[in-house]
Amino acid sequence: MKTCSKCKESKPLSEFYKCGAGLRCWCKDCVKQYYRQHREVANACSRRYRQGHPQVYRAASRRFRAAHPEECRARIENWYRNNPGAEQAHQVLNKAVQAGKVQKPDHCAICGVSLPARLLQGHHASYDKSLNVLWCCGRCHKEIHRGALEGAERERRAPC
Repeated sequence: MKTCSKCKESKPLSEFYKCGAGLRCWCKDCVKQYYRQHREVANACSRRYRQGHPQVYRAASRRFRAAHPEECRARIENWYRNNPGAEQAHQVLNKAVQAGKVQKPDHCAICGVSLPARLLQGHHASYDKSLNVLWCCGRCHKEIHRGALEGAERERRAPC
């Protein structure tokens, strides 16, 4: 038994998360309640960590995808189901690039950073126009989908 330093209740050890070589001082219920109340702060901290340690984050993502292939595939299928026309637009664009009908530039259209063509991503403003894409780096593409960047007339940003 262990006493939670937040709620002061005595609980079995299984009710505490591991922390380093021992256990956290707050019980699982108190930790969950804290993170629900401070979601914005927790998300900002996680985002800063991921940005500062991209190789650690990528390795963890690879391990998760290898351990949970069905869950990852279901998430992708669900996204395509919620975005009709997206799968066909992606296939048409990929085939056009492979056939040489569409040329990828050597830089991001938003921030201007030079990248190998394989690292540029095509953003579809409309899936009805499969070959009409904005070529951008992964960071800018994520920001477009998060809503941080608006429209084609967005300001030129500092390189990633």
